[in-house]
Amino acid sequence: MKNKLYRPFLATAICLLTLTACQEKTPKVYTEADINIIPKIEKVQINPGVFEFNENTTFVVSNDEQKNAATLLQDKFKLAANWDLAITDASEKSNIISFKEDKNLAEETYKLTVTDAQITIEASGNSGYLYAVQSLRQLLPTAIESKNVVSDISWEIPNIEIEDSPRFQYRGLMLDLSRHFFDAAYIKETIDAISMLKMNVLHLHLVDDQGWRIEIKKYPKLTEVGAWRVDQEDIPWNSRTKNSLMIKQLTVVF
Repeated sequence: MKNKLYRPFLATAICLLTLTACQEKTPKVYTEADINIIPKIEKVQINPGVFEFNENTTFVVSNDEQKNAATLLQDKFKLAANWDLAITDASEKSNIISFKEDKNLAEETYKLTVTDAQITIEASGNSGYLYAVQSLRQLLPTAIESKNVVSDISWEIPNIEIEDSPRFQYRGLMLDLSRHFFDAAYIKETIDAISMLKMNVLHLHLVDDQGWRIEIKKYPKLTEVGAWRVDQEDIPWNSRTKNSLMIKQLTVVF
């Protein structure tokens, strides 16, 4: 009789344990295939576990170069998660992104170490700090690039050790402004994009026979004529009319 009374309670307990186990989050096991950092990093080692960002995650910095790099990721979380992550120079033990200066590292080299408790960024100066943050940004879910708040997402990255430096000294992009007009907002977006890819040169092709985009006060005619054109952006390239000095609508870039 006693055993019969225990059986319903035992069955209920088993059901509750089963439901709890099903609801528990299964930790993701990261592999190198999950590391989609562009350009490809030099050395990487993935370790068990993850670091998870939350609204209390703190950047620990000791100089303005580190603070500027931290601000880039801080701004991303403001938009995508509606978190205002703190930047401080106070020492913390966990849930931090800690910047450390190492003058023994080459100018554009950085080390990025992620554990359950903290992220450590080591570099000798501005470029290294920035490139480390850009790699950190690419380790996060792609929702970090959202300009609107994203819900129901785990802002986690794998525990990882990265040591990276650029293969080539000159890494750039050219914009042909002499033949094509780009407004200031587009150029700023381009600078953000090449920075994310750790490029270090923006080449502006400002002068050619189709246009002159540099003001030289001694030769005002260069920009009086060469800095302008008829706005025909809504017309296919091969259908646009030839420009003349008698133009009806003018569009300026710089």
